[in-house]
Amino acid sequence: MPAERVLVLAPLPEAVLAPLRGRLDVVEAWAAPPALPDPAVIAFTIGNRPLTRAMVAGLPALRYVCHYGTGTDLLALDALRERGVLVTNTAGAGADCVADRGAALLLALIRRLLQGDRLVRGGGWAGGLAPAVGGRRVGIYGLGAIGGGIARRLAAFGAEIGHHSRSPRPEVPYRAFPSLTALADWAEDLVVTVAATPGTVGSVDAQVLAALGPGGRLVNVARGVIVDEPALIAALREGRLAGAGLDTFENEPAIREDFRHLDNVILSPHTAAHTPRAIQATNAMFLANLERWLAGEEPRNVVA
Repeated sequence: MPAERVLVLAPLPEAVLAPLRGRLDVVEAWAAPPALPDPAVIAFTIGNRPLTRAMVAGLPALRYVCHYGTGTDLLALDALRERGVLVTNTAGAGADCVADRGAALLLALIRRLLQGDRLVRGGGWAGGLAPAVGGRRVGIYGLGAIGGGIARRLAAFGAEIGHHSRSPRPEVPYRAFPSLTALADWAEDLVVTVAATPGTVGSVDAQVLAALGPGGRLVNVARGVIVDEPALIAALREGRLAGAGLDTFENEPAIREDFRHLDNVILSPHTAAHTPRAIQATNAMFLANLERWLAGEEPRNVVA
């Protein structure tokens, strides 16, 4: 019996592909435009690579999409559901490491760590006052595995936590807000960890930033498209927001040039989950999902 054909739509770690070579017909096809050999039964992809409706239509034998990473916003999920194609991701595998980065970005912003570094490197010393973290009101937009991890980390520093989430979370000890604007109006700082969906794209807009106010800080470790970047740049430049820490951008890696010229923003190259621990966990979850599907069992982390 011929091996199942796997179409690899993005460069994946060799630690993932090596155990499959020889067992499966692994076709690496991430050139632009990608070649779509038929019949591909399985497709591997990753968060920054699209799988469009047209691509799905060009793969009539496709039965399973095994997604490396959490965000599936570039997958044509409606088309996949219409075809009955199973989709899994690796949600949770890197959540702790992303939560570390999100909390660290906010702590660095509040305590003005980069400004202090620049001051001392330039021969200065007394840098004035910076806010304390304890007692500060921090809003978490999207209280999933990553948002919950950030909430726990910041609560340990004495911050008061509120959240706005798509689903009720009665089990958590944090105050819930009925809308993002209400959360931003209450919060002094806002951390974005929500998934990118049609309802969340562009949701951190000028109104939300205005609700945070000139003493507020924004951290985004979710997807760049959730934040209205021109509105954010204007607020940072005009002093209507104190600072921002960004690990993700709308058109990364081609970020808006204005960000590079703002001294009240920390820029990070979407590497929150790039740790040996997170990568190892993601590899293991990705392969475990595949093995369950090949064995006729229900994989974990089913998206569609």
